[in-house]
Amino acid sequence: MSKFNNFISTKDKVRLPGEEVLEEIEEKMTALGKIDNKTKKAMNDLGLFFKNQKNDRMVSENTDMKQLLLLEFAGLFNGPEGRIKQALKDDKVVQSAINILSSDNSYQMAFKNSQVIINN
Repeated sequence: MSKFNNFISTKDKVRLPGEEVLEEIEEKMTALGKIDNKTKKAMNDLGLFFKNQKNDRMVSENTDMKQLLLLEFAGLFNGPEGRIKQALKDDKVVQSAINILSSDNSYQMAFKNSQVIINN
């Protein structure tokens, strides 16, 4: 794992759209001596915004990447059938349908008020 962490640390850092522009503006304004306390606070707030966005994205994308890797390994170990089975385990629509079909009461309620349309 340490080799992987070392490899990752040598790669480019995550950059969000607009983040590099903010840094350039801050550098230019500092070089010109045009930064007052109000501007510094605004720049810091924007920097904090970018940091929070990165953290939020990392959490959500981490979950997505884990799911994709799980599906990939399921496919490698158990073929296409294993991949499909694993994908269906996490599918909310499929799980909801299974729950409805498993419960007599829910099953009957699902069709109680439905209309049957016959195409002639």
